[in-house]
Amino acid sequence: MSVSTDDHDFDEIYRAVPIGLTVIAAKSEHFETLRSFCFSLKGTAIRLGSNAMFFFCNYGNRQWLTKGIQHLGRFVEKHSANGVRLFLIDLSVNALRT
Repeated sequence: MSVSTDDHDFDEIYRAVPIGLTVIAAKSEHFETLRSFCFSLKGTAIRLGSNAMFFFCNYGNRQWLTKGIQHLGRFVEKHSANGVRLFLIDLSVNALRT
């Protein structure tokens, strides 16, 4: 089976991503673009025997500072130990909440 040019490009990008890289989308218009890009990288990760993960934040602005950051840190640390290279966090919904 032949690898497409896009697959080859995403393979190169994924291999260059350091383990534990975290991408945060703070505005909804940024999240849509990042989500598409990260889904492509997630497909590459799976194809290469690894993974990429999404962290869906259910914390409001105040809770993010007191609890959310710690929760994210534990999540990234746990999964980075298993070789997960990429994490995408959507904070765009919470930007409107207090």
